[in-house]
Amino acid sequence: MKRSAILILFLSLAGAPYVFTSELVTPAQAQDACARALMMAGETRGRFGQPNEERQKRMLEEECQNLRLEDKNRQLLAQNRIAARSAWNGMRQPVRECIDKKLEYDGRSVEQLISAGIPPSDEAIKDYRVQCVMALPQ
Repeated sequence: MKRSAILILFLSLAGAPYVFTSELVTPAQAQDACARALMMAGETRGRFGQPNEERQKRMLEEECQNLRLEDKNRQLLAQNRIAARSAWNGMRQPVRECIDKKLEYDGRSVEQLISAGIPPSDEAIKDYRVQCVMALPQ
């Protein structure tokens, strides 16, 4: 199940919203928290009794938009990781082991590339891939 950070709203002494992330919840619950926080922002007044709803709503909307973007980025990375793992698993084992050994000289590994969503076809490791394919018997 996809998880996301929930937003919790607090009002500072100046009446400005303070939003931070807490326990992990589903994206639907995070969106509900954003909606509740936006409603609460419309009900508050500034320190000197001056309305500041629009400023608070803008800040909360930006925070909620950031949360949505982070969720999309996490989903994209997860999809890239799945595709990368599938591509790496589809390689001949000797070629993969050769690339892994070459990556070790750079302080990297195939598993790190998979975690970053980088498939074996990526240009960053093209030279290693070509060298390893050419060095092994067909």
